Amino acid sequence: MYPRKFAFFFSFFLFTTLITESLHGYAQGKDARITITCENLTIGDFFNAVWEQTRLQAFFRDQQLSSADRITVTFKDEPLDNVLAYLLWKKDLTWYYRDKIVYILPRRSGDPLLGRMPKSITRPVTGTVRDNNGAPIKNILVAIRSSFKGTRTDENGRFWLKDIKPDTRLETRSFLYTNKEVVAKEDTINIQLDPYVANLDPITVVGYSKRTLTGNIGGVKEEDITAQPISNPLFALQGRVPGLYITAISGLPGSSLTMRLRGRNSIESRTDPLIIYDGMPFFSEQSNVDAANILASGAGLGANVAASPLNLVNVYDIASISVLKDADATAIYGTRGANGVIVITGKTPKEDMKGMTLNVYSGIAEASHLVKYLNTQQYLTMRREALRNEGRPANPYDDYDLTLWDTTRYTNWQKTLIGGTGYVTNANMEMSAAGKTSSYRLSGLYRRESTLYPSKEFNYTKRALRFQYNLGSLNKKFNAALSGNYTADRNKLPSIDLTRLSALPPNTPDIYVNGALNFARGNFDNPYGYVLRTDKANSHITRVNGTFSYRILQGLSVTSTLGYGFFNINETQVNPSNSFYLRNGQFRYSYFADTKLSNLIAELQALWKKTIGKEQFDMLIGTTFQKDGKTANNYFGMGYTDDTKLEDKNASAILDTFSQTRHNYRYISWYAHIGYKHNDKYLLNITINRDGSTRLSSMGRYGNFGTIAAGWIFSRESWLIPNRILSFGKLRSSLGITGNDRWTLDESKTSFLPISLAAGNVSAFPPKNYIWEKIRKAEAGLDLAFFNDQLSVNFSVYHNRSTNQILTLNSYTFNGYEKSPVNYPAVVENKGMEVEIISNNVRSDKLTWITNFNISFPRTVLKAFPYLEMTSYNNYYSVGLPLDMFKGAHILGVDPKNGIYQFEDKNGDGITPDDLMHGKSIGPTLYGGIQNNIRWKGWEIEFLFRFVRQNNYNHEYASSFIPPGAIRNQPSTILDRWQHPGDAANMQQFASSISTPAGKAFSIATTSDRRITDASYIRMQSLSIACHLSKKWMQKIKIKSSKLFVQGQNLFTITKYTGLDPETTAPTETYPPPRVVTAGLQIAF
Repeated sequence: MYPRKFAFFFSFFLFTTLITESLHGYAQGKDARITITCENLTIGDFFNAVWEQTRLQAFFRDQQLSSADRITVTFKDEPLDNVLAYLLWKKDLTWYYRDKIVYILPRRSGDPLLGRMPKSITRPVTGTVRDNNGAPIKNILVAIRSSFKGTRTDENGRFWLKDIKPDTRLETRSFLYTNKEVVAKEDTINIQLDPYVANLDPITVVGYSKRTLTGNIGGVKEEDITAQPISNPLFALQGRVPGLYITAISGLPGSSLTMRLRGRNSIESRTDPLIIYDGMPFFSEQSNVDAANILASGAGLGANVAASPLNLVNVYDIASISVLKDADATAIYGTRGANGVIVITGKTPKEDMKGMTLNVYSGIAEASHLVKYLNTQQYLTMRREALRNEGRPANPYDDYDLTLWDTTRYTNWQKTLIGGTGYVTNANMEMSAAGKTSSYRLSGLYRRESTLYPSKEFNYTKRALRFQYNLGSLNKKFNAALSGNYTADRNKLPSIDLTRLSALPPNTPDIYVNGALNFARGNFDNPYGYVLRTDKANSHITRVNGTFSYRILQGLSVTSTLGYGFFNINETQVNPSNSFYLRNGQFRYSYFADTKLSNLIAELQALWKKTIGKEQFDMLIGTTFQKDGKTANNYFGMGYTDDTKLEDKNASAILDTFSQTRHNYRYISWYAHIGYKHNDKYLLNITINRDGSTRLSSMGRYGNFGTIAAGWIFSRESWLIPNRILSFGKLRSSLGITGNDRWTLDESKTSFLPISLAAGNVSAFPPKNYIWEKIRKAEAGLDLAFFNDQLSVNFSVYHNRSTNQILTLNSYTFNGYEKSPVNYPAVVENKGMEVEIISNNVRSDKLTWITNFNISFPRTVLKAFPYLEMTSYNNYYSVGLPLDMFKGAHILGVDPKNGIYQFEDKNGDGITPDDLMHGKSIGPTLYGGIQNNIRWKGWEIEFLFRFVRQNNYNHEYASSFIPPGAIRNQPSTILDRWQHPGDAANMQQFASSISTPAGKAFSIATTSDRRITDASYIRMQSLSIACHLSKKWMQKIKIKSSKLFVQGQNLFTITKYTGLDPETTAPTETYPPPRVVTAGLQIAF
């Protein structure tokens, strides 16, 4: 018994001793700290240094850890465990301490993780950047994320960075390739980049990099979009993309815009570009275009006549926007891309990224410029002078502003109505995570904007949600991308744009009398009556789509896309009885509008790619099916008994359905693309399409189209490679033919063809059988880069010729005259030139400064129109002149004898319709922008100047104006008027009404070329200043990165135009784009 007890206690004592000694050895190692700086030191010498500082000797096998391996590290008072963790974790080794020895051996399953990666450790990191074909890429900036410390790759795509920590995130930056982010875990990092445009849409460029494209593609990145406090993402393209001209219809929140990508190819068919968002066509048409045509008086639509569905896109969900211009770039989209394509690419979760980002900003908005109107004294002088010119005294019936109103009062109505302060608040949150085979991203947005109107209830709010989920197989053969978004907005505005009332007389009476609106017995059009007549628009959009791809064989893959979208807008305008002069139930009514749009798309394509030596081939075949639906109902309700029930159409005694629209559109396309490259120097692309559209008659529904393009990268020729000045040079050209089927009846014009022309020998097609408009496109381009890509210059010239125009036929039926589409042999010529220059002014680790300049020269003319003078189109167009033009009388100036306008009279028989044929162009003849991006240490500054040379409507002769001298305020520029015989003045004598000779002359002047004026301008479009806070500080509070920023939009404008805004000039005064200044914070967790 005793021997057993003795054996037990001896064993326990031996085990305890060994454990104690082992723990004592571990404690020695755990407490040991290392300070060392070494460069290119062997592992053996490194552990000798450890011995000298800790008296701990390392024991390991050379097969596991070679003592001849060399390292470069810096440690300062770092625990030995952390040092060993850094050296051994990548080699899957562990260690333990015993008797002043560090034993290093392979890690086994379940072994604890000793130590942690030292945050202070820095070491050099090297690597190579290659494209998706494995070729090295030179001149790519590899930098530490959110900083300006970095370097550029050499001729072999290699880079070297010093003092890099293991948890440092590196990112690539390039204009030609998509940016990528990696964690510097390894000492050697290999990075593969995709072409910048390849991620936009797999069928757009078939994976080519921008330098090997034969088409013309421009665009902006995420940084350009989010650097502006905008709601509609397309406003980020203003001034940044050559060939694309965008103008705001109004400055009101939620308003729409007009787009022209390389001019106008059709007389009446719509020419706005196709918009693709996440692989699906977007609802680009204005949701209330039909109601706008029917309610020409403006009733039922509110101040914001053209709401845009694009406002329902969250700008923080966008990774990039690409603009496809020529026939080659848009070929795969078929006839839908006849007027260009804008591809919006949503953000996707990044590899090895997880976390959450919050972006919040808030700011103010105000009118950037106000028209100088007459004060009360000047106004009264004008009115009395008009009466003296007519030789009559003032009377209470016609001149109540002089006889009944207080002539000492003064109200600046422009400042009262649009001189207030608006507020904008925007908050966006997103979170994402990614693994080896799956990833996701979720985002949410809230935005609120108020107007400059004198009521806080007029505002715009938007809420948005979006998800993105990607799934792939381990062998990378199968990939699926699912995305969806839901966005809802609410816009409340007055029934009309209050800007139109800015010219009320300055001595109007009090707004309220005894608590009720004062209409001065019907003589005072009180603006606050329109404030009570409100328009509410509630809209929402839902879109879901999925893209699935499978690689069957090496170089052969199939992809399918399926998507569905739904857009709905409900609009209610109420007109309460207390908003009218006669307050009774008869003047109490409402308008209702309900519009629904749906969109379904299905695509299937197969891509084959093969490289044989220096030859590269690719072939793409596919089909696209699209179905759009639209229903629109407009109602008029009256007979209400209570103002509080005006928003309920069921409470009306009479509900009239005065407009209903129902139509469906189906489109199908088959396409095939063949691409060939030889030695990355000689490029050839051929695409053919067969498209069908239900917008056309059954006899001409299908059409065949195609494109051929070629390119020559001459800088890769052996005789140019040694050149040190020219680093890149490419010639490219394309020819193509496409079609347009988007005829739209323009209710703003009374232009049509008589049946005698359409049914006669002029038109080759019967009136009932209308087919595709044909657009022939040609382009030539030269792309150059100098001094190792420090300076890039791109030239493009294009020439489009559109024939077989779809115009409006006015024919008589049993139900009266009916307007319908018909083909006509009119010809539209659209040509221009574009220049883009990108200069890397400064390119260093601490400072980068990039300047981007672009300029465009568009010209669209009506080349031919047989028998134009026999049609009502003659009132709007002239052969040889631009399509965008104004036709009217030609004003000769003011007669110095009688002070009345004189006009050109061709036949000496007075001003007749024959004299109203003088044409003057409207719109831009030159436009562009210059953008600067400056990054210095933790600071970023980006600003854009936009310039336009154009003619547009003269606000002094707006259709809503009456002669200077009548009961309406006028701009101070009218003071330069005729007063005495012999005066040389710009403005004729004052007139109190249009019934006088001077008044009649003013009416003619509003339809003359005096109505068109120079509205050229230079505008500081945007400014963004951001400061990245120290990562060292942020990491202490568990924040990855953060920045403070200030952003401005529409800051100032240099122009000779005296109206509110040269961009939104219109036949009537319009709410101008406000100046917006915001400040915000972005935090990444």
